[in-house]
Amino acid sequence: LFLISIVALVFGVLIVLLITFSNRLRRQKKDLVLANEEVKRVNENLEAIVEDRTKLLAEANRELDTFLYRASHDLRTPVCSIIGLCNIAILLSDGEPRELVQRVVNTTEAMDKLLKKLAIVSEINQPTGYSSITLLDIVENVQYRYRNLMEEKRVTFVVDCPADLTFHSYPNLVEVVVNNLVENALVYSLMQHGEGSQITFRATVNGQVRFSVRDNGIGVDATIQHRLFDMFFKGHPDSKGNGLGLYIVQKSIQALEGSIALESVPGEYTEFTVQLPMHADTAKLNVPIQQPF
Repeated sequence: LFLISIVALVFGVLIVLLITFSNRLRRQKKDLVLANEEVKRVNENLEAIVEDRTKLLAEANRELDTFLYRASHDLRTPVCSIIGLCNIAILLSDGEPRELVQRVVNTTEAMDKLLKKLAIVSEINQPTGYSSITLLDIVENVQYRYRNLMEEKRVTFVVDCPADLTFHSYPNLVEVVVNNLVENALVYSLMQHGEGSQITFRATVNGQVRFSVRDNGIGVDATIQHRLFDMFFKGHPDSKGNGLGLYIVQKSIQALEGSIALESVPGEYTEFTVQLPMHADTAKLNVPIQQPF
């Protein structure tokens, strides 16, 4: 009887403990369910907030692109008028007045060039015209654009690009990249030599389109290479550019999901190497630009 009583007492204690733990587990489960519901509600609110903020940010970017596009194009109208009037004034004047008018023309043309590049910035993330591209055609177009300067300064422009090198992308962005790299090469090679500079364009295909622009200019000091693609950054104090060329190049290449690398020895050469996919991602890029009102 004594042993039975002890066993009964032990079982009684165990049953009480089991009931106690069971009640505690039920309360914990209820608290956990409530906590999970609260977390779920908070996550839903966060997702809604993030979605709303993302929409607001996208709308703000579209508005900024529209403003930049509209402002740059509208401002070019009076600038072009000023250039035209100045050119007439040059023909009608002589001596010192003519020199002063020519300075106005040079300054106004620099402003017009800046406005053109600002317009390009607004269009980088929303290109149109996805199609097959023959790279050599783009290079020849760029070369023709600078033909007068190259002839005047006796610049040697070497092109090593297969005539059948084609890929699918956005011609306007690819031409922006090539044009700004060639322009940059011209500026800094002429700064070094004055005349007789050499620029080399090479292109190959190995899974991706790979092309490079090399010049024998002043080079890029290692201390500023990390800032070279910053907006409005000028690589040399004597540069007459606006600091947007290489910024536009990098943004265009990023939009095309490519890459760009720099190799330079100060006083000897600078070479930019670009890699682009054979087929640009149209799902990410082919969004028509919002036109001005």
